[in-house]
Amino acid sequence: MTDKPVHTLNARQEAFCQSYVRYGNATRAAKEAGYSEKTAYQQGHALLKKPEILARIETIRTDRFRAMHMDADETLALLARQARFSLKGLIKVVDGAPVVDLENATQDQLDALAEASLSETGVLKIKGPNVLGALTTLAKIQGLMKDQVEVTVAESAADIMQAAFERSRQARAKREGEGNE
Repeated sequence: MTDKPVHTLNARQEAFCQSYVRYGNATRAAKEAGYSEKTAYQQGHALLKKPEILARIETIRTDRFRAMHMDADETLALLARQARFSLKGLIKVVDGAPVVDLENATQDQLDALAEASLSETGVLKIKGPNVLGALTTLAKIQGLMKDQVEVTVAESAADIMQAAFERSRQARAKREGEGNE
């Protein structure tokens, strides 16, 4: 059994691979890797035909996916932080007006912020996470809420309909019998 030789990439090829994974554009990646502006398109196209380049790109993508993957515990912890989010401690009153003060904010509070923006007048506006959405998701995960309701019936639908039809027939017959007397 013979092993295929391992091809090592030079610095420019490695830079191309890293940039290609980032942007998904071979010409841009070739330019960023230091290939000539005039030949970047051809170089990028040629590099993407090399098996060692393709293998390296796949390895980079796989490593990045692993780094971004959240396990169940991390997902639940993040949802719990969002569900527990409170503006308490982030708002103070100055001259009778509420002002956002992030100086003493905890890392969890900062991580949970859905939005923070500074207006042209210098006013900082913040938006907290969707607390109800986080609570709803956690409740569903814990089985406290169900998307579907299970109904168990002792009789089949056909039996129920048959019994209703029979009662209706009997009532009609009784009415008709009373009308003849």
